[in-house]
Amino acid sequence: MPNPQSTSGPSLDAPHVLATSAMGVEIPLAPAYLSLGVAASAFKEQYQGEVHAQPVASQNRQIGMMEVQPDWLWCCKCQGLFYGGAKRSGVCPCGTNHDGSRSGGYGIAPDSLFSKAGQEGWRWCKKCEGLFYSLNETNGACPGGSLHDGSQSAPYRVMGETVAPEGQRNWKWCRKCQGIFYCASGDAGTCAAGGLHDGSRSAPYAISMT
Repeated sequence: MPNPQSTSGPSLDAPHVLATSAMGVEIPLAPAYLSLGVAASAFKEQYQGEVHAQPVASQNRQIGMMEVQPDWLWCCKCQGLFYGGAKRSGVCPCGTNHDGSRSGGYGIAPDSLFSKAGQEGWRWCKKCEGLFYSLNETNGACPGGSLHDGSQSAPYRVMGETVAPEGQRNWKWCRKCQGIFYCASGDAGTCAAGGLHDGSRSAPYAISMT
């Protein structure tokens, strides 16, 4: 599994820089650096009564000043991050299902009015169980077929390395499939869009360990 690494403390003075594509859509080259907050009650109230597949907010945990949703796992085959709390592990671009057997536990922060740390626009795909960036002109290629589908997902935020002091570094956004992948092992991992993941235009992210 990727080994947890120490990170520097949060920096709220870092610039909020998002690149803009030719079509005027922001792309996640750098995360938004905003103040930390606690989102438990607001997040649960916002989605109470709505029809959602897994993941759900009911099992959220507190990590430092942030509330995160547990049961996210690293796939040792494609290097991507997927939700492991469902009955199925999701389709992997390497074939068959994601493999989280070598992974530690990860947590992703919900997005709400009271939790604006990190970068908005991340969603869970109900087809492949992966996490992807949803604010571009495309949701990105999904190993489950066609594009990622975040229609049943609550909104999430992903932290930059300087914002998440307890997080594990060396995660990047793939500009091809819009997913997030671990890149410190020397293996960029197989991308659903073909070839390997491409993190060349990504800022460094950190994922909380649970």
